[in-house]
Amino acid sequence: MFKASIQINEKVKKGQIIGNITDPYGKFNHFVKASYEGYIINVNESPIVYQGDALFHISTKLSD
Repeated sequence: MFKASIQINEKVKKGQIIGNITDPYGKFNHFVKASYEGYIINVNESPIVYQGDALFHISTKLSD
């Protein structure tokens, strides 16, 4: 089961916890951390997720 702890348009820092994945019985708990610093532009609202699913889209600054 996936639960986001952040909403669209919020700024995140690299390594910040932005959600968690658990099993239905609470025996497994994995914290999802931001890979980059930026703004959340999309959140996966599905409670059931699979390996490889996009959970968040984070904007990053483009190189000059």
